[in-house]
Amino acid sequence: MRKFLLTLAAVALTAFAAKADRTVTLDFVGWNFDGAADWGSSYAEHTVNFDDATVYFTKANRQSEGMAISDCPVTKGYDIVVTAKSQIVSTSVLFKQWNTKTKTASIVVDGNTVAETDAFAFENVAIGATSYTISFSETSNQIGLQTITLVLGDGSTPVDEVAAPVITPGTGTYDEPQTVTITADEGCAIYYTLDGTEPNDGSTPYTEPFVVSETTTIKAVAVNAEDTQSKVTTAVITIKSVHSIANTIDNPYTTAEAIALIDDPNADLADSVYVKGVVSNVDSYNSKYHSLTYWLDDKTFEIYSGKGINGEDIESEDYLAANDTVIVYGLIKKYNTIYEMDKNNYIVYYGKYKGEVVNIKNTPETAYTVAKAYELIDAGEGLDEKVYVKGIISSIEEVSPSYGNATYCISDDGTTTQELKVYRGRSVGNEKFTAEDEIKVGDEVIVYGKLVLFGGSTYELASGNYIYSLNGNTQGIKRISEDKETIDLSTAVIYNVLGKRVTDMSKKGIYIVNGKKYVVK
Repeated sequence: MRKFLLTLAAVALTAFAAKADRTVTLDFVGWNFDGAADWGSSYAEHTVNFDDATVYFTKANRQSEGMAISDCPVTKGYDIVVTAKSQIVSTSVLFKQWNTKTKTASIVVDGNTVAETDAFAFENVAIGATSYTISFSETSNQIGLQTITLVLGDGSTPVDEVAAPVITPGTGTYDEPQTVTITADEGCAIYYTLDGTEPNDGSTPYTEPFVVSETTTIKAVAVNAEDTQSKVTTAVITIKSVHSIANTIDNPYTTAEAIALIDDPNADLADSVYVKGVVSNVDSYNSKYHSLTYWLDDKTFEIYSGKGINGEDIESEDYLAANDTVIVYGLIKKYNTIYEMDKNNYIVYYGKYKGEVVNIKNTPETAYTVAKAYELIDAGEGLDEKVYVKGIISSIEEVSPSYGNATYCISDDGTTTQELKVYRGRSVGNEKFTAEDEIKVGDEVIVYGKLVLFGGSTYELASGNYIYSLNGNTQGIKRISEDKETIDLSTAVIYNVLGKRVTDMSKKGIYIVNGKKYVVK
């Protein structure tokens, strides 16, 4: 009888030592979590800390108000890593998505896929670890994350189980080399690997912190005095490319370094860089855009449709010759099999002449096309600042002199295909519209404003925009000058003194033609 009672006591003790499950919900809807105010419309890394867990977004953003997913974080198919302070027994995840592309989401634990779904919700997926990764298929587009529900142990460890070690820092992307520490319960030895292989008591023993200076997968186990081994803890430490550091006009990349940067999967190619090389040959001259396409360093690196010193127009292909040394500033990429610097680049050093450092990434002279505006909106990039977009007015919804604004659409070719809506914008020079015929279909405009995807489907320049130039004219009616030269009225933009656009000057009076004053007597 005594032995039976002792057995019951042992069973009760084991049950008491086992983890008591509890449920926590990590809620992202409404942007009420810590650090939400730091999120913007550009895709970037974010770490969100909750009491019981940390959620790391490889790349995510906050969509603008009025878009389909503006109430929670949005990822474009990039990994999300969930790490809890205690064992995750199981998890449920709820997504929000607004596009129609076919996608698959997966939950990965220690490199193994444990669940997949195409319904954008996981329910009660068994984890059995302190961390897991949510991955998406390559065809994923914008996907919102609403909630993550975790069933956690209470932090205790069953009597027959060894607690997994903790790796610090955990999985993430870092700007510089990281010092790594690994800790475990007292009396346990720690073993680890740095090549992604599974560790055991024959792996490298951990004795002191160590430094990782390149992207590394660390796996570690703890082993107690009875040779009982814990579960494996994994941390993927991603170190950003060193190429992103110290690139200046005085310290430009070589073409070989630029190629290595393009090939680096962890490199950020969003910003323009300086590249130095020797011209091997001039490939072509574009008389329309006054630019050259040429090759550097034995045709290993192409400079596509580039401008001259400080962005000046190039008037002939003789501007450069073989063996000239240049430093060029612009965005770099790989186009098919060609390593190149993209159009809108320009020379900052030619021979002994060093030009000024100017940013022509987006100016009236290098205004985005409508197609480029679509790309930026789809990528969720460049939506925080106002930009210049050039197009042809393809349709007009309303011109309201009473409110001083107009709503119309522009496109690259003047057709209604791929239109960008210009919503309640002002006229040239940010002046109010004063006449309904102030603009017409077919006018060429450069408009300045913020890009947005309204309602999840309408690509537009938001309210607050204005026309920078109309058919080449950048002067509003309040900024005029007197001129007596003759002009071609068949192509001119004509206003009367009341600000109303007219088509001829048959009546006596004062007219504003292309921003200049003319008197018909």
